[in-house]
Amino acid sequence: MFLNIFLFITYPIAILISTIGYGLSFRKLFLKDSSSFLNLAVTGILGLFFLYLISFLSHLFFPHNFLHNILTLLIGIFLCYKFRQNIVKDELKIIFSLFFLLLIGFFLSKTNEDFPYYHLPISLQFVEQKLQFGLGNLNIAYNHYSSLFLINSLFYLPITEIYLFNLTDFLFQILFFSSLLILLKKNSISDFVKILIAIILLVFLAKFNRLAEYGVDIPGQFLVTLSIIYCLIFYINENKLKNKENYTLVEISFYLMIFALTTKILYSIYFIIPITISLFFFKFKNLFEYFLNIRFLSISILGISSVFFYNFVNSGCLIYPMSSTCFYDEFSWSLSESTVDHMKLHYSAWSKGGIGAGYGTQDPKSYVTGLNWISNWIDIYFFNKVSDYLLLIIFIFLLIYFLFVKNVRIPIREKNIFKKFLITYILINFIFLYWFFNFPTLRYAGYSIVSLILVLPFVYWITGKFNINNKKNKKKFLIILIISIIIFNVRNIQRLNKEFSLPQSASNNYMNFPFYWIKDLDYFEKKKEFVVFNVVESGNSCWATPTICVSSTEINVKKVKNFIIYSREK
Repeated sequence: MFLNIFLFITYPIAILISTIGYGLSFRKLFLKDSSSFLNLAVTGILGLFFLYLISFLSHLFFPHNFLHNILTLLIGIFLCYKFRQNIVKDELKIIFSLFFLLLIGFFLSKTNEDFPYYHLPISLQFVEQKLQFGLGNLNIAYNHYSSLFLINSLFYLPITEIYLFNLTDFLFQILFFSSLLILLKKNSISDFVKILIAIILLVFLAKFNRLAEYGVDIPGQFLVTLSIIYCLIFYINENKLKNKENYTLVEISFYLMIFALTTKILYSIYFIIPITISLFFFKFKNLFEYFLNIRFLSISILGISSVFFYNFVNSGCLIYPMSSTCFYDEFSWSLSESTVDHMKLHYSAWSKGGIGAGYGTQDPKSYVTGLNWISNWIDIYFFNKVSDYLLLIIFIFLLIYFLFVKNVRIPIREKNIFKKFLITYILINFIFLYWFFNFPTLRYAGYSIVSLILVLPFVYWITGKFNINNKKNKKKFLIILIISIIIFNVRNIQRLNKEFSLPQSASNNYMNFPFYWIKDLDYFEKKKEFVVFNVVESGNSCWATPTICVSSTEINVKKVKNFIIYSREK
């Protein structure tokens, strides 16, 4: 047990250092100019993005086994040492302080429902196999590609084996919250943006205290939120910044947005914000100079094309399950048109409250037509999930108002703030409407857009009613932050205590402490052509069963130029 605890703490520290190293090298290679707003935590997030791009290319030829991952880890640590002169010690202290303050949330037993079904098996697929075609024919859920699975696979390391796959979400948690804290310390940021950051920090810290909730949904929401914040830092402060710094801020925003897109393609709608701001405030000549260059284009094209590539490789569709992007007859591994259409309808009905706990419609096609779904969505989903989140946000609004807002008027430092707020808010409302009428569930970008649609007008209303840079107010906020972190830890201690009391026979017990619980499944081997399938009982999730794990071997297998292709009879 002591060895496990030692590795449980030391490996993440080493990986965090390595990630920062990749971020520092990314800054050196792909950011034309520096910015005082590019802190070490955001650098770490860009490091995760860089790691994803590298692992995407390496997986074309190699599985992400121990050797691959150890080399990747050591190279990152070396890069961190090489670029150590760019590390701000105060920022590093904040990152590691949060690392240890929130570490208890990393002790994870219960995982989300999709983890054994496809999150864990796909991550293991990247670990144990190089690129294969038609994985969607093994399990329909394998069509749900996310960059987070590739990043997960990099944390398969000696001794710990599969048990650090939850580290990806923990890194996003630490780096996102750290980036907001570091930004709050900068006096040069406008009051409007600083208040926005403070409220977002409190809301997200209160809501996302369980890593089991994260899955592949929450990191992307962190990324788009941070991207929008960087857009607003530029937007509100534009007259005070050097021209080159303006472009760098927007450039960072684009990279964060591309990263979000790789986690889930539905985040593509958020690009409307950095694109609109760029078109409004930059001359076309300068846009070409800064954004149509080999440096920016290479990263952008590689990041975006990776999503289309893996969708195509898994399903035969560039954007699954969008039927118009599918090549049904051209490639042997392509899913059938009926399968794609069926799954598209299924996902639409599920996101609109038509399928799930407490309700299941017999006619999903009719249910999702027009506005037929709204009344049920309100009854089943709004008054179950959304209302709780709204109450949390309102509580934080009241807390901020009664503790900080006074009947005074402080001159606003920024010009044309109403115009800038209005343009931003119109864009946010457009995204909100798109979200609501297409996939109105909080895990599908809902937390970020619902937060922004409520928080932005509140921030505009209270900006100028108190001085956020006042020492007394800073102390008040620090106390609230400390209380929030204490609540975060208390809730996780209660969770741990409950899970420690589970019998050994129960799911999610702590027999693997401090790592999360894995269900051992019985399986048998069945060779077909040159592939050995590990067959589990029909209806079972694969969990950590060695690849290739299936519940049925009614699959055609062939090899083309050393790449394995799976297909089914159409």
